[in-house]
Amino acid sequence: MALGLRDSGRHIELRKGQILAVSLESNPSTGYSWHVAEGTGSVIDQPEDKDFTTADNVNPPRPGAGGIETFRFRALSKGRSSLRLIYQRPWEKKWEPLKTFTLTLEVR
Repeated sequence: MALGLRDSGRHIELRKGQILAVSLESNPSTGYSWHVAEGTGSVIDQPEDKDFTTADNVNPPRPGAGGIETFRFRALSKGRSSLRLIYQRPWEKKWEPLKTFTLTLEVR
């Protein structure tokens, strides 16, 4: 299942073992990037690091180029979990995130 920013706030049902991909626009050259703030644990986990793909698929990214960060989560066991991703600069933890992405997940 693949989701984007427009899906924020949704309730999602997953089957045990199913992979959930969340792709969000990002521009790490500004210092901002997406981070998991809440959600991984006994119900879902993040089996691999996030991926970054530039908008024009140039690798390595051109300075200043934005793109898409993709997170993949795996449903581990039956239960309910909230997932919250935040878009902020890592050194600005005392300020509110620029953007937030949230889901309520139910694994059946």
